[in-house]
Amino acid sequence: MRRARRMDIWFDDCLRIDIGFQDSATSRDVGRIAVHEYRVQARADAATLKLLSIEAVPHVLPYRECPGAVGQVDRLIGLPLTRFRGEVPIELPGILGCTHLNDVLRSMSDAPGLSLPLHDATRS
Repeated sequence: MRRARRMDIWFDDCLRIDIGFQDSATSRDVGRIAVHEYRVQARADAATLKLLSIEAVPHVLPYRECPGAVGQVDRLIGLPLTRFRGEVPIELPGILGCTHLNDVLRSMSDAPGLSLPLHDATRS
């Protein structure tokens, strides 16, 4: 098993976040195969870091509960990104969330720290 994750962030009218996540495995028959994969795109207010919009796009989902989780991510709108690590499991518990999607969403709490050098550069 292997987990790959990336987070791209940039500023335009707000803080933009684009996250990709994939768990994969190796099969003797076909080589590397995706087991679980999501992409999340979000916008947050640059000053308050509150989430303005979010879209989770599933690509590969292994469990029947997973598709329903993407429709619940709007519950996070208005929360500051800095609180995502603790708030995502509260807002998306059990079947409202998907363990893997929640993991991706929780990682968005790293975006403010990663954006500091970028934010400072845009002010100069």
